[in-house]
Amino acid sequence: MIFNKFQTRKRRSSSLRNGLDLAPLLDIIFILVTYFLVNASFLKQPSLNIDLPKSIHAKADAKQALQIYINNKKEIYLNKTLVKEPLLSTKVMALIKERPYLKLKARVILYADKTTPYEKLLSVMDELYKAGMKDFRLGTKF
Repeated sequence: MIFNKFQTRKRRSSSLRNGLDLAPLLDIIFILVTYFLVNASFLKQPSLNIDLPKSIHAKADAKQALQIYINNKKEIYLNKTLVKEPLLSTKVMALIKERPYLKLKARVILYADKTTPYEKLLSVMDELYKAGMKDFRLGTKF
């Protein structure tokens, strides 16, 4: 039997594609990732105006520590709250009662402006020592 090219042959059944088309899914994922990157807020250091000294070998270690800031006006901040120096030890003791894990770690990170006098730094450390804090670390830029 001779077939000419216009005659229909027995057609193979067209197989359905198994699976999903990934191109639209990837487009939506790309759009969502772009949206979240544009609208994400990035973490910053506290908004206190402190000019920290630089260190080559510094590492970030402020997870469960008390943070004390001393700015160039010699104002003292306990975890971003302004505190008078004579009340610092009582505020720290109250904070330890609220958060007992601070006493277990007993770590204080002092962020002092580089123009802060050494005497001011020592007097703050004395107040913290009265409150039972003995492990002091100095915060720097890195």
